[in-house]
Amino acid sequence: MGQEALPGDHLGSATLTTDGGGNWVGKARYTPYGEMRRDYPRGVIPTDRLYTGQRQETFGLYDYGARYYSPGLGRWISADALVPNPTNPQSLNRYAYVSNSPVVYLDPDGRFAIVPVLIVAGVVVLKAVDYGWTAYDVYQSGRTLADPNADRGEKLLAGLNIALAVALEAGEPDDEIPVSLPLDDLGRRAVMAGARRALAEGGEEALERYLRERLGAQADEVLEWVMREVGEEAAQNATGQWHHALSTRIMRALDEHEVLRGVFGRDDIVVQAFDEASHRGYQAWHRAYDDEVIDWLAEHPDATREQFLRFLRDIYARPEMRQRFPDALNQIDRLLGGP
Repeated sequence: MGQEALPGDHLGSATLTTDGGGNWVGKARYTPYGEMRRDYPRGVIPTDRLYTGQRQETFGLYDYGARYYSPGLGRWISADALVPNPTNPQSLNRYAYVSNSPVVYLDPDGRFAIVPVLIVAGVVVLKAVDYGWTAYDVYQSGRTLADPNADRGEKLLAGLNIALAVALEAGEPDDEIPVSLPLDDLGRRAVMAGARRALAEGGEEALERYLRERLGAQADEVLEWVMREVGEEAAQNATGQWHHALSTRIMRALDEHEVLRGVFGRDDIVVQAFDEASHRGYQAWHRAYDDEVIDWLAEHPDATREQFLRFLRDIYARPEMRQRFPDALNQIDRLLGGP
């Protein structure tokens, strides 16, 4: 039977020889930089075009056309005539073989590293999986946010899922590298699993602590997005009494403040409670809230309008207050953005 040498890997290296019946008669395996592995070749490899399909010459060097390459050194034996990509620090070493990434790139002629066609095809498939997976999850989370029967916990997790998808896709590194995996989705699902446990075990405060520990500097952006989306949705479904954030007692304290006297009106921040139970009469929480604001004004006689609004925002950002008055943060933010 005749024999046929076949390239057996994505770089075009000769790794397999078969006979006419398809039975292997020779195998070759290489280290990442092209040296033949120990105990190889096995059988017959009837070609001198071995690693990446290039011809092996004397002293084990490969002839790439423009230059010779030494697999033992993992380097070219002469410098590149130019720096192909000055923005890539790896290109500044003109003896380096394919930017020191021999499993990912190949160099067909000794001048410039390229991505093999098989890897490009794999990237396209994996990116399609990546974006498809993300799009489906975001769609399902959007349905949960719009579902009037979904509870607040379900909406929080749905909003978080969308916020994470946006944040991780925006910062995804694999758009700039030649090999892609849907790592952003895997990371997002891991964060979501931990978020579900935290919410179930300790409520919204535990969820916020978990996200701050897990996301670090990104936590503020993600939490703000979640609370805005869930707050707007909840505000649309609010059925409780209307609440003056600047109560009569607080307005009296503002009138006695040297800086803030006359700056605010009682109707500047009026929000609807989520339900009847959230705001019923002058409850204990309401008295504690008034006392806290009045004490702060007394302790900060030089406070500015912005400082006072940010203090109020911190109060209404607390989980129990966000649940009572889902639109309060949006109203305060609008005031902060104004004159």
